[in-house]
Amino acid sequence: MNLSIYVAKRYLFSKKKTKVINIISLISMIGLAVGTFALVTTISVFNGFDDLIQSRFSSFDPPLRVLPVEGKVFNVDTVPLHKLRIIKGLGSISQAVEENALLQYGKSQAIASVKGVDSLFLMKSGVAQMMIEGKPTLYKNNKSGVLLGGMVASELRIGFNFKRPLVFYFPKNTKNLSINISQSFRHKYAYPVGCFSIQADIDQKYVLVPIKFARSLMGREEGDVNQLEVYLTDDANESYVRQEIQALLGDRFKVLNKYQQHDTYYKIMKGEKWTIFLILVFILFVASFNLIGSITMLMIDKKDDVAILQSMGASKHTVRQIFLYEGWLISVLGTLIGLILGVLLCYLQQEFGLVKLQGGGSFIVDAYPVQLVGSDILLISLTVIILGLFASWVPIRFLNIDRISINES
Repeated sequence: MNLSIYVAKRYLFSKKKTKVINIISLISMIGLAVGTFALVTTISVFNGFDDLIQSRFSSFDPPLRVLPVEGKVFNVDTVPLHKLRIIKGLGSISQAVEENALLQYGKSQAIASVKGVDSLFLMKSGVAQMMIEGKPTLYKNNKSGVLLGGMVASELRIGFNFKRPLVFYFPKNTKNLSINISQSFRHKYAYPVGCFSIQADIDQKYVLVPIKFARSLMGREEGDVNQLEVYLTDDANESYVRQEIQALLGDRFKVLNKYQQHDTYYKIMKGEKWTIFLILVFILFVASFNLIGSITMLMIDKKDDVAILQSMGASKHTVRQIFLYEGWLISVLGTLIGLILGVLLCYLQQEFGLVKLQGGGSFIVDAYPVQLVGSDILLISLTVIILGLFASWVPIRFLNIDRISINES
């Protein structure tokens, strides 16, 4: 075994002349362990919320979405659907048209994004699994029906046991508005058939109607759409399918994956995650000053041992390595303890939901979601160990070890 490591291990577990050195070393280890524990649990909670929200988005958003580069609407006849459908990995294509409209139910009114979809959307999107009331269908007694986001339904005070229709208003021509609503707005009726809950941004914004109903309400022609929603087969390579679609459609269209469809949200989530990470690392950096004090006092405490080792032929480099390894061992042990406790708590949280969310069951989940990511654990480990090495190196670099030797013994 390397002499420096062997002596450092003996120093780590041996009693010092001054008990305060043992206490400071223990505090240093506990500080690093607590910091590592906080990093593991906090980052895992961020990952858990991120994964939860991504899964909820995936219930509403397709793997790939085709949008026009210019304008809001295009005719599906201008797209070579027959060529798209033969791309390897592409499962099906759903058409959708979407615009904001005024909704009225009795005396209650709300503005919502009316999304006209086909039956394929309900089959592929997962909305059917997110229903909290009613049935996942776009029709009621052979008449157009409407599925509402939970918060829209609440704002309109809709009861699904009543037979009253929901009224949709959409402007005919924004350039020539009239006081007379019937002249300025198209209006159509649809019957509420169900309510879904996916994620707050969706629940407070969307209502789903048959695409034919939406086109009629918005004055669109047959075949007009805002977007094409592309669903993939189980064995599909998303990147390959996206590139092939983009190559076929050219520059007039853009093909977005799930991350690009919510680009702003993902940037905010990542920004928050790494901001918290840096704040906790800074706290760890401050806590590592305990380690600097511990190594400094240990060097003074062991000056007689240093003199003996030098008289036996130990080089200055070997002596410096002893104290560097001492600090490294403290940081490694603290990191391991923090990792074990953090991973254990995350596992127990995943299995048993120990820490509950405040709100009495009004959230999607009743306990904090967590997700352990290997790359994050590795990054945390390396960060803490590097901080420990730096804190160990500082006293060795700036405290003249040559004077803590034979001359003082």
